[in-house]
Amino acid sequence: MSFPILIRNEPRRAEADWAALITGNGATTAGDVPHLLGSPELVADGIRPYLDLGFRTVIVRMPAPFDRETIDRIGEVRERLGQVALAAPRG
Repeated sequence: MSFPILIRNEPRRAEADWAALITGNGATTAGDVPHLLGSPELVADGIRPYLDLGFRTVIVRMPAPFDRETIDRIGEVRERLGQVALAAPRG
């Protein structure tokens, strides 16, 4: 499964930063899927129901330019989820 993910401590800042990023790419959304924007706890909570369905790999959808803070902090989400694999662009 894949989700647009942007990690920030404050959900409002995550939403604002996401809007700026996606608008800069000429879009308004990254598709008709849940957008997981906020703290590592909120992102993990958004992923957790899919683990219950049997999914074990999450692909982080990020428009260019890749968000350095999300890349640097994706491990915080992984820690909250246990064994699920999270794949993010390397940069």
